[in-house]
Amino acid sequence: MRRIWGLLAIIVSILLVNPLYEYPVGDDWTYALSVQYFLETGHLRLPDESAASLIFQTLWGALFCWPFGFSFSALHLSTLVLSLAGLWAFSRLCALRLGDVRAEAASSWVPLLAALALWFHPIFFALSFTFFTDVPFLALFLLALYFLAKGRVARQAHEHTRALVFGAVFSSLAVLVRQYAILLPVGFFLSLLGERRMEERLWPRWLAVLLPLATLLGFYIWIVTVHGMPTQFRFAQLEMLKTYRIAHDLRHLPFIVVFYLGAFALPLAGAVRWRSVVGEEGKLVLSFLLLLGGYATYALWREGRVMPYLTDSAIFPTFGTKGGGTFTLISAWAGALVLAAIVRESRTSWEAFQRAHARALRFGAGILVTLALLFAADVGRNILTEGIDRALVAYYGAYTAVVPSQRGLDYWRSRVEDFYVGIRQIIYGLAILSVIAAFIPVKRRAPDVRRECADPRQEWVTKFLLILGALFLGAFLVLSCRFDRYLLVFFPIGLLLAVREITRWLRPRLAILLLIGLGGVSIATTKTMIAGYGAIWRAGNELLARGVPVEEINLNYTFNAWTLYQQGKRTIARTGQPSYWAYAARRDFRYWGWPPGEPAEVVLEIPYRDFLRWRWERVRVWRIRDR
Repeated sequence: MRRIWGLLAIIVSILLVNPLYEYPVGDDWTYALSVQYFLETGHLRLPDESAASLIFQTLWGALFCWPFGFSFSALHLSTLVLSLAGLWAFSRLCALRLGDVRAEAASSWVPLLAALALWFHPIFFALSFTFFTDVPFLALFLLALYFLAKGRVARQAHEHTRALVFGAVFSSLAVLVRQYAILLPVGFFLSLLGERRMEERLWPRWLAVLLPLATLLGFYIWIVTVHGMPTQFRFAQLEMLKTYRIAHDLRHLPFIVVFYLGAFALPLAGAVRWRSVVGEEGKLVLSFLLLLGGYATYALWREGRVMPYLTDSAIFPTFGTKGGGTFTLISAWAGALVLAAIVRESRTSWEAFQRAHARALRFGAGILVTLALLFAADVGRNILTEGIDRALVAYYGAYTAVVPSQRGLDYWRSRVEDFYVGIRQIIYGLAILSVIAAFIPVKRRAPDVRRECADPRQEWVTKFLLILGALFLGAFLVLSCRFDRYLLVFFPIGLLLAVREITRWLRPRLAILLLIGLGGVSIATTKTMIAGYGAIWRAGNELLARGVPVEEINLNYTFNAWTLYQQGKRTIARTGQPSYWAYAARRDFRYWGWPPGEPAEVVLEIPYRDFLRWRWERVRVWRIRDR
């Protein structure tokens, strides 16, 4: 019965939002462009604005458009189908994680509640009604993760083989949506080091690792030798070199991940029996709460930042100082509990790792501490910065025909010092962590009967998830994580790590009430986002109907770029025609523009409903005078 109610909640929320709307939202026009081109020509062509691999998503979207022709509604439905598949995989993963704690009263509720927590995650929910790559990637990632984990805990040979083959296939498909999905088979490989089971076949393991690697290699060979390197691919590679962002993210990203994880795990973390939590892990929760509170105080004092910390997004409306502060406190509170649950769950795995690799940990710590001391003394600073400069010149010179070479080189050379600072801070952070890992033993506790009797295969799943979380955190430090939607992958990983402990503390009825509240916020936010972009689109079409050329319109990047492409006037990324006739603004969303600073008059207003605040808003269009 509870599954029927969960399915009904998902269906009702889909009907309330309504995915059948015919205009792009945010950057999903770039991905829609590849589907449109494929349907018209039968050839795969990645848009210049996309740095994602996008192959599977293009073919998947085209499959849904095939019966009636290209439409954004069909693309939104294609994303929803993958979203629901990802929810199924996540619920099965939770059930797999709870395999040896079925005696707990709440355990039968948890897979459904966790799946609904993911569904009503405001970022996941909103993007499920678009054609962004985030949800398709995460859905395939969860499917692959489920089958890989199922294959490793399976007790029968044929089930083990079949599950790992499915895991290899879904991992490869995830790579064909976003390249960094390759971290999944890499994490799987690392988790298998030292794991030997005589009853298992070896070839399914290697297939699960090598097929995604071969897929990624084949994709890059194709794009370089056949397709041609899209502009944004080249730009994205240089974005990876912007280590001044690494210097910033190194201080913030680990904390930001915990705050976002806590905020959206609130339906479960906020429904625990606090007497049980305090009795078992009160000191640990308090320690994490003080740590997160200290970070929040630092971020507010130094930079005036409150949740949501990554505001470069069109998903979250602004909360204001008071609202953001409240959101920050709630996130710290729930994040501390989730962290405590993860530490409690992973303590056994970490003790085993620390004992097995004590010498390697100490050797690595010695190397990192030595490097940190060299950086602190600025030994070889000039040599290193000159080397960075030469590398940037050589790398950038490979495609100076696309971007003006002198301007680009001057820009990147100005970042060399930040580049050096970023590397230095990374070394400092790694040195501190390595010393903690190598020389500070985990506090031993009295034996836990439940843990002593636990299936050792569950310990492998814990290790696998820990490795995945570390790999993604390291990757986003390097890739520069600017958008909150990039953090979405940490939510299922973190919740899966914490779910067994949270289950023992959970009050299901309170969790349901919190999910209803979160669902209402997600539905209202998504409807507002769609309605706001619809108003932008109506304003743009009205201006076009009045005879205003698209080159003279600046509503937002989505409208301008899509319209230019449809009129055949845009062939290279980021060349956008100068827009000087009209502007649109709504202060909640950064990319919707701002009122002009020059003398101007309002020539058009389009109303739309703000469902989150339950009031009417307007998109206003100004005409610049004397132009």
